[in-house]
Amino acid sequence: MTVDPTISAFSKVYKTISIDDIIAYTNVWNSAKKKLILIGTNEPNEIDEEIINTLANDPSIVVMTETTSNIHHSTFLTNIDTIITPFKEKDFKAFQPDILITFGGMIVSKRIKSFLRSHKPQYHWHIDPLRAYNTFGCMPHHFQSTPNDFFNQILPFTKKVLSDYFDKGQAIKKLRRIKHQRYLDKIPFSDLKAFEIILPNLPKNSMLQLSNSSPIRYAQLFDIDPSITVYSNRGTSGIDGCTSTAVGVQWAVPSKRP
Repeated sequence: MTVDPTISAFSKVYKTISIDDIIAYTNVWNSAKKKLILIGTNEPNEIDEEIINTLANDPSIVVMTETTSNIHHSTFLTNIDTIITPFKEKDFKAFQPDILITFGGMIVSKRIKSFLRSHKPQYHWHIDPLRAYNTFGCMPHHFQSTPNDFFNQILPFTKKVLSDYFDKGQAIKKLRRIKHQRYLDKIPFSDLKAFEIILPNLPKNSMLQLSNSSPIRYAQLFDIDPSITVYSNRGTSGIDGCTSTAVGVQWAVPSKRP
């Protein structure tokens, strides 16, 4: 029996946002004083630098990322669990967003999921060419677009509003960083201490494949050099696939071999 498979290549077609939707949703954007952008698993260099800088310099926007987001800016809140774990109820209410904007794959932090499920945003917009999950129990409006296309269409019509949301996020980030380092300075050798030692000593421009369960969660507590691309198998075959994926990447990308 002879098998002659045919492989068909389909070009990616993304929907543009209609002018009516742009007007409607930018009106919502421009009236919201607390906009939280939460970025999940993301390929490196997926988001234009101009968009990153625009989002990072709006007083009404807080951007939260994880190690697997592969997006970097000095003002982004990267250690999500460190940021929100000490929150009291008044802190949760103060940080509750008017608009939650999400894109990328799975979110690692269980605490941010719990927070947004119990303190739902008024609006949830999810940007993805294919699908939208109701992760936070607040049915999202699904923009079937890439993040670049979405923001390039929306941002020209937005304006900055008077807000202290960004400043509050930066103040929390500064305080948590000080207390985090104080804690690390006094603890004995442990799993957490090992991550503190290993992560800053990874070679620049390398690829880091994080295993599931504890390793990927420990990694969220530390900053990783922006030149390092971070991957992890999340979801189906995540645990079984991590080692094989790491070995496969090593052989498939010769420039990344030790």
